[in-house]
Amino acid sequence: MKIYFTVFMLLMVQLAVPAQDASKQPEAKPAAAAPSGKCYAVLVGGTPGSPMYSARYQDWLKRFKSYLTGKAGVPAENITVLSADPAFKEAVQITKGSEDVVKAIAAAGGKCGADDQFILFMVGHGYSMEPEESFALPVKDLRTAELKQALLGVKSRKQIILNFSTSSGAFLGGVAAKGRINLTATNGPESNAPIFSEFFLRGLESGRADGEGAPKDGKVSVLEAYNWATFQTAEWTVRQMADGEEWAVEGKETCEIFKKLYVFPNDPEGKKMSAKSKPEAPDAIYGLKLIVEGPEADASKKFWNGRRGILEHALIEDCGESVGIGALNVPEDNKKGYAPIVPAAAKDQGYLSSKTFIGQAK
Repeated sequence: MKIYFTVFMLLMVQLAVPAQDASKQPEAKPAAAAPSGKCYAVLVGGTPGSPMYSARYQDWLKRFKSYLTGKAGVPAENITVLSADPAFKEAVQITKGSEDVVKAIAAAGGKCGADDQFILFMVGHGYSMEPEESFALPVKDLRTAELKQALLGVKSRKQIILNFSTSSGAFLGGVAAKGRINLTATNGPESNAPIFSEFFLRGLESGRADGEGAPKDGKVSVLEAYNWATFQTAEWTVRQMADGEEWAVEGKETCEIFKKLYVFPNDPEGKKMSAKSKPEAPDAIYGLKLIVEGPEADASKKFWNGRRGILEHALIEDCGESVGIGALNVPEDNKKGYAPIVPAAAKDQGYLSSKTFIGQAK
């Protein structure tokens, strides 16, 4: 009897509880978004050669790592920093030769899945006039063939190669591959060490590159950073004029950057600002149309023939071709000067870069 009474009471309780309205059921939580991929980066500084270049390379490596771990949201453990500079205490490894760089690429590349992003960032000296171009390291330089082979082992289909070394333009043809983005600080042999890295980093860090050749959207694509840095590098150069053994520099930010990059009193490769410099003046914008002949005072003449060479223009390549394109045009390009690269279709150079953001694999 007790058993029957218990069952009866349980039935009565169930009948007394009204059925829940399906419309009032708690909404199911949406499924978590599938991960869009991780980012792995290898940062390499070459042989500095003097205190001036040591300071530059250390600064650029530290700032790019800081950008990656900060705004780009890349975990610090996904970033490897190598340097040929024994004075660089923040490097994970002081590299002696190309084998160390190849091993670092293999280690990071081995962690990458096909949908992860892989970044290689290189700053340093290099050589373009030898039988094979090279990136300068203390014991054994890194050659194009070695870098090409190392990159073949990276599983990522989303690779960004930021080679901002002196010989970077000469590397491009050897490492170009479909789906791989290449940015170089030069487009051929160099006579001066490029300073493109300084402006590329400023464009990313400050967000000032947003909207350079594309609508502003609150974020900086690889192409926008390239376009902005190309223009700013050229303008910075134009604002300088040789004054004997010194340089007359015009513009507040221009003077600030000149001092940072070149004023090293104890370095024989350093440069001096002359009394004709204008550190309180605004940073004027000059036209960059190439003029082969003209008065020395002409801004274009200053740029092309006074301060840096025609082959020092940065390039971008993301179609797997052996030659990239530049936002600064050379003489055979109708002397147009600067024009940001604005790709119209997926087949155009720069299209992949316009859709790519550093640190975001998606």
